[in-house]
Amino acid sequence: MEKKQASRAPLMLEYDGTKSISEICNTHYGKITWMIPDILPLEGVTMIVGSPKSGKSLFILNVIVNYLMQDIILGFYPPSGCTKKILYLDLESSHRRIKSRVGKMLIGTKTFPPNLTFATDWPRFGAGGMSKMRARLELEHFDLVIFDTLGKIQAVRGATSAHSYSMDEQEIDRFVRICRDYNTSVILVHHTRKAKSDDWIDMVSGSHGISGTVDTLLYLYREKGQSNGLLHVTGRDVDEDTYSLGFNLGTNSWEMQGRSVDLSNPLSRARRDVYELLLNQGSCMTPAGIATQLGKTTGAIKMLLGNMLRDDQVVREGYGDYAARVKIL
Repeated sequence: MEKKQASRAPLMLEYDGTKSISEICNTHYGKITWMIPDILPLEGVTMIVGSPKSGKSLFILNVIVNYLMQDIILGFYPPSGCTKKILYLDLESSHRRIKSRVGKMLIGTKTFPPNLTFATDWPRFGAGGMSKMRARLELEHFDLVIFDTLGKIQAVRGATSAHSYSMDEQEIDRFVRICRDYNTSVILVHHTRKAKSDDWIDMVSGSHGISGTVDTLLYLYREKGQSNGLLHVTGRDVDEDTYSLGFNLGTNSWEMQGRSVDLSNPLSRARRDVYELLLNQGSCMTPAGIATQLGKTTGAIKMLLGNMLRDDQVVREGYGDYAARVKIL
């Protein structure tokens, strides 16, 4: 007799997170939130590296202070009405030094950045630091947490695993999980290695498990005794680029001097007139307002602004309002 095959019940699987390309492409995703457009996103894990005393901590402090104070950041204007909350673990500093540095940045005003909290001491991950951080974020939400420096917070390792790719990758993944679990973003301040390299990404101290796992990587390079520096940028949502910076001793802060391509391609006289007007204005202007100030027709200014927008020399804020994007030589 022929045996009847037993009927099988359909196999039920739990949703495993897969999505078709159609689902992905038909889903609306919000825009990336930026602290500095095309340079520093307020998402995921960002790392800034530099040699000791290169000014990387001052760079980050200057960015967050100006961001919260609604002041210009490297030639960019932060979004109006910013209410972001920031926790800064400044583990190589003191309250006195923080006061001195911020005081120079805010010279002439007694107003302090809102929603900015500091800690100068924190246990290492692996010694209670991770549990404490999670408890702090459970108690109070922060949009950004800064760890300055990574070497002061990461777990102590044995000599055999000091430069392990796997260990470095797992270390950075701890910060990735913080971002995911608490809807926040992280900036890690880190040192470069002593050995030189033609590829600036190889200057990150540790293995490629660090540089390859962070979402955005910045390298601030400055020769000792020099006030100018270079900021190299790359990342998953950031195009690779290089910017020239200058350090202002009076305000204790870094200032944008221009993209590397801008340094060899000066602005035309017409573009420079528009750019300098926007920079001196300190706020957004309409094409009609610019035309009035420069004695030009509105149509000509609109065409010029369109070309400058295409070449990343101005930004458009809202409908028809323009501001200078970077300080171009």
